[in-house]
Amino acid sequence: MDQEPNFLATLFDISFERFVTVRLVKVLFIIGLVCAVLAAVTFIIQGFEVNTGLGVIFLLLSPVVFLVYALLVRVGLEVVLVIFRIAEDIGRLAGPRSAAMGETAPAGGGAAPVPDAGGGEPGTPA
Repeated sequence: MDQEPNFLATLFDISFERFVTVRLVKVLFIIGLVCAVLAAVTFIIQGFEVNTGLGVIFLLLSPVVFLVYALLVRVGLEVVLVIFRIAEDIGRLAGPRSAAMGETAPAGGGAAPVPDAGGGEPGTPA
């Protein structure tokens, strides 16, 4: 059974076999939401500093500011996660890291034969 190493073991893994970012994404999202709340509150305060009418308008618009900021944080983190998951999937598909060890591909290229578009047997004329 392959057990997931703890956070500190992953953090100090000098071979970079596992990604820390995938584990930190929840914390980063919470930090982003806190920043979104602070941005909305700052938006309201700045409106009231100018005058009361603008403050009321900013108070009504602050939920929109919060939602846009939260959406941008979420989308940004999802993009980062997708990139890391693609890297993990490619790593699984590539198998052992023989290329990193200096081994070369077989002389034939190792590619499988591709059937022709005519639907016949590979290697026979159409």
